[in-house]
Amino acid sequence: MMKASFSKPDFKRLEIAENMILWPEAHLIIAISDLRGISKNPPVIKSGNQSLTSEPAQNIGVSTHKFGRQVQPQAYDDGSYPAKSATGIVAPLNWSGEADFTALTEINFNLKGSSQLNFVPSGKTTSVKLSGPWPDPSFDGEFLPATREVSEKDFTATWNILHFNRPFAQQWKDSHQELVGSEFGLKLLIPVDQYQKSIRTAKYGILIIMLTFVALFLVEITQKIRIHPFQYILIGAALIIYYTLLLSFSEQVGYNVAYWISSIATVALIAAYSTSFLRDRRFSLMFTTLLVIFYSFIFIIILQQDFSLLIGSIGLFLIVATLMYFSRKVDWYKDSHTVE
Repeated sequence: MMKASFSKPDFKRLEIAENMILWPEAHLIIAISDLRGISKNPPVIKSGNQSLTSEPAQNIGVSTHKFGRQVQPQAYDDGSYPAKSATGIVAPLNWSGEADFTALTEINFNLKGSSQLNFVPSGKTTSVKLSGPWPDPSFDGEFLPATREVSEKDFTATWNILHFNRPFAQQWKDSHQELVGSEFGLKLLIPVDQYQKSIRTAKYGILIIMLTFVALFLVEITQKIRIHPFQYILIGAALIIYYTLLLSFSEQVGYNVAYWISSIATVALIAAYSTSFLRDRRFSLMFTTLLVIFYSFIFIIILQQDFSLLIGSIGLFLIVATLMYFSRKVDWYKDSHTVE
């Protein structure tokens, strides 16, 4: 619900004679960027004790409206017209004279299907209170909330904007005024959806492949096991196909289930194949455990919204530290010979 009260404009300052005021033709304009969001028809608008009838309209930011029709706005000196336009609803106020001007106006309508909601502080004092069952609101625009409370289930936020805080005047004549540059509101943020998770997983693909190859290489060096380049290629192919499995399964059963199906299948395949060149089962079990740790680590990072960078940085630091520890005794120049 929106409520508004009006004070009489300073017609003398606007160089408009009192006898030129057409009170019966006054109308209320509510700009709405997407009229499809109105879920009940028509919106309920009241001015004082009377109910107003509204109609949809376009170019309301630049046209002079008379109820039921639009009049082309006044052209600029160069012959062009104001370019900015907007959609919304228009309602005649049915004022008979100056006495009706101070009547309280109420607007009540439901909006649906919107990913964001913004306001323009057109009042001398604009107070907005928003609340809803959404745990991840993103407050944006030119003004942040004066107060806000965000919990795991809902949010509440309030704004109080003065007319001194915006870049346009409180009153003007003609239709050259641009009501832009001071919007504020919120977006209904979806922190990590299925497609964002898939994109994040793909970005970590190089990391998974690199860590797997490094683990294999350390096993080969420390245990003196010869692994053929073709075997590296086959393992790399399995790691790449993993992302195709993840994407195809996620379209059918959701990301979380698809991640574990693809991860278990890939780890089981590589573990079974590693037994062909890692003769000792201990090494094969250790290599499989490393793969499980890698994929579990990536899954935890992907699910995080606020701490993904922190967890990822700490995890990578620990992985590098572990690799340095296990490779500390490797004599990289053991087989080199000095030529005199």
